[in-house]
Amino acid sequence: IAIDDGGFGGPSYSEELGEKIDAAIRQLSDEGYALAIKLLMDNRACLDRLADELVEEETMSGTRLREIVKMYTEVPDKLAAV
Repeated sequence: IAIDDGGFGGPSYSEELGEKIDAAIRQLSDEGYALAIKLLMDNRACLDRLADELVEEETMSGTRLREIVKMYTEVPDKLAAV
């Protein structure tokens, strides 16, 4: 994502500000990665079960997906179309 493409003269913000921007983006990226890994690890048993069934059946309905996920965690009811 470019805040300022700079052109021949370089960016119109200081190197210090650029470093702060880079650090903030790196922190957001690292936090997102850590959260994704945590969610995958916390839900590994459920994901393995889903993968096993998909290997056997190749497809799965939304209803079946919810049935399996309900075995591992609470699943909200489907929202009605408004």
